[in-house]
Amino acid sequence: MGKKIIIVPAGVSGYKKVTQNSEQIIVPISDYFYRHMVNDKFSFIDYKVSFLWGAYGSGKTNTAVKKEVILGLLSPTRITGLMVRKTKASIRDSLYKEMKKAVHDLGVEEFFKFFDSSGRIVNLVTGTEYISRGLDHDIEKIKGIEGLSRIIVDEISELNVDEMTILYTRLRGEKGKKLSFTAMFNPTARALHVKDFINTIRAELDDTEFNEFYSNYKHNDFIDQEDYFKKLKSFRSVNESEYLMAIGEVLWAETKNKNPFFTSFEPKRHISEKAVYKERLPLYFFCDFNAGDFACVVMQKSFNDNNRDSFFHIIDEILVTEDDTKGNTITMDVAMAEKIQEFAFRHDTTDIYFGGDETAMNKSTKDVSGNVIAKWLKLSWQRILFGNAKDANDKLINPGVRRSNLGHAQSRQLCNTAMTYHPAFYIHPKCERVIQEISFARLDQKAMENNKIELYKKGGYGVEAQNFTDAFRYAVHYALPSYESGDFKKLLK
Repeated sequence: MGKKIIIVPAGVSGYKKVTQNSEQIIVPISDYFYRHMVNDKFSFIDYKVSFLWGAYGSGKTNTAVKKEVILGLLSPTRITGLMVRKTKASIRDSLYKEMKKAVHDLGVEEFFKFFDSSGRIVNLVTGTEYISRGLDHDIEKIKGIEGLSRIIVDEISELNVDEMTILYTRLRGEKGKKLSFTAMFNPTARALHVKDFINTIRAELDDTEFNEFYSNYKHNDFIDQEDYFKKLKSFRSVNESEYLMAIGEVLWAETKNKNPFFTSFEPKRHISEKAVYKERLPLYFFCDFNAGDFACVVMQKSFNDNNRDSFFHIIDEILVTEDDTKGNTITMDVAMAEKIQEFAFRHDTTDIYFGGDETAMNKSTKDVSGNVIAKWLKLSWQRILFGNAKDANDKLINPGVRRSNLGHAQSRQLCNTAMTYHPAFYIHPKCERVIQEISFARLDQKAMENNKIELYKKGGYGVEAQNFTDAFRYAVHYALPSYESGDFKKLLK
């Protein structure tokens, strides 16, 4: 570790991989990154805050990791660093893996110990330690890390504003230390909230402390750019906006939804802090179960839906992924039941109702007594709202209570009518997945060509699926059935 490390521009120098001689370790990075990140001493500039944002294939993460290894892991003095993503499981296949590879490429792996199970890296010479943390489970642990001086965050756009602020504040609170915060992300439609976060930090720091810049595949000197462009062109039909961002035609994928499913959704009108939990009112949980993640929206409503002082509030959202199955010791529907139960306990209520799609309602068996969530929550069947719940003889349960989910055309009419005419149709800002999905939910083009109205469910526009959109629709179906008629004048007394 006694050799001097120098950073060189790959395109100009001709170096395409790390090279060593008796005195130096020569580390090439793309010319474009070199201009933004390297000083006149051929070393990385150690800004307090760096944001590397750009399209897939730009090489931003690889370059940021090289910087972190050289300035952090190879620091001559002992420091504590933190590798962060939204979920801890994803770090092992991203930051931890990249850091480990960078150490190997530098030829200094003999001085390090890697703990694959925990995602921890230790410098055996200096004692420097880098820890992996996921914001899904470890946010409190992050607050308790002693002596933290460096944080590197991959895909920071996966975090919400509160999580980003906690991370940054954690560093800002360390007095008298040289601090570093580096974050990378793709400026897709899902990342628009990062803009304000960047602007807030920029206002606090001067130019010697803050650095941020955009990159795309044209700035990557380590790929065949012509071949990569051909791959991007094949992606264009799937997502026009992100394609334009990837080739540098637009800097942010601020997609205009050409065929919105929810034509009446207006963020400034419908996203409101007013949608908070109200005591003495029931909690309604509406789930959508698919092959991937499970989604649930939490709703409250007024008892009289037709008065001018009535309200419909989406107060929260619940996501269940494979990471919630505790190492596959429980199924995802049980994990959802536990989260619903915890939510109800946290609000000190047992006055809860449950609805959802047919999969959610009949997860285990057609026998209604087999519904895992309902059994787990010990719900009477009068509290099962709808979702085609059936008994062992394939008969619908409680037809007087159950309201069947609507087809896409009816659903679209009902939701848009309710959003237009309901006096207090609000979604709390923390329901980021709900807001993201309904903002970019769009009509299926092929169905439109056949004069059909269907929700497109194959991703794009920054939305991987429409699980929360469906859960949201189920909540509206149950709570506001009178808006389906379209006789608006009679709705509000």
